[in-house]
Amino acid sequence: MAHTLTIRLREELYELLEQMGERAGKTSDELGSQWIELALERVVNDPLFKHAGSVNSGVTDWADRHDYYLGQTLKEEMDGADTCKT
Repeated sequence: MAHTLTIRLREELYELLEQMGERAGKTSDELGSQWIELALERVVNDPLFKHAGSVNSGVTDWADRHDYYLGQTLKEEMDGADTCKT
């Protein structure tokens, strides 16, 4: 079952969406809908998303930036830094 969603975009963003839709052979509605679906599927299929909020780490943006934090930890480990400070 499909649902209708109304969103408001600034004029310049809407114009950009229209231009990109034209290049892709789609309407701005079709392209916007496709992007929203892809973004939601990415969240649903993210293997770490199910753990978001399960640990109180004091990091409030973990769900949005976990890839960044994991990358930073990996970089520190590769650089020889002690990431397990107690």
